[in-house]
Amino acid sequence: MNPVWDALANTPWWVYVLFYFFVSRGIKARRPAVVSPARLAVVPAIMMVWGGWSLATLFPVTPLTLGSWAIALVAGTAFGAWLAQGIHIRADHERGLLWRPGDPTFLPLVIAIFALKYVFGYLLGVDPGIARNPVFYFTDIVVSGLITGIFVGKFAMVLHKYREVPSQSLA
Repeated sequence: MNPVWDALANTPWWVYVLFYFFVSRGIKARRPAVVSPARLAVVPAIMMVWGGWSLATLFPVTPLTLGSWAIALVAGTAFGAWLAQGIHIRADHERGLLWRPGDPTFLPLVIAIFALKYVFGYLLGVDPGIARNPVFYFTDIVVSGLITGIFVGKFAMVLHKYREVPSQSLA
């Protein structure tokens, strides 16, 4: 028995779909594009739901776990906003579009969070009792909050810039 093959064979199908979605978005994000702010919100929204769902269903929900996730989310958001502060965008407010440059950080971030969440999921699958180990669940919660926050912060900064820049046609 090969443990890697066993892990891959027992991975739910939706994990592969999500992985394909994230990697394809990461590859596309490396090139400049004209997109709507709503489309840019998809990945941060998925990350928020995924992180919140994990927190609510896998680990003890206490003020300490919620606070840890919230603090990590705020720290990640600040870092994500810092990462995006230097980008220059153009906005077409009439059509609800923006031009953004390529983002070399998106693909490594989605691969990192996906790999980490996969490892945490694998460890939970092998030993469900590990979910009660504070070191395990605080590590998962904090990493999830940080990386989710990075996506939220980058999106928030781009949205802020979109609202601030003068409108021009992107047709």
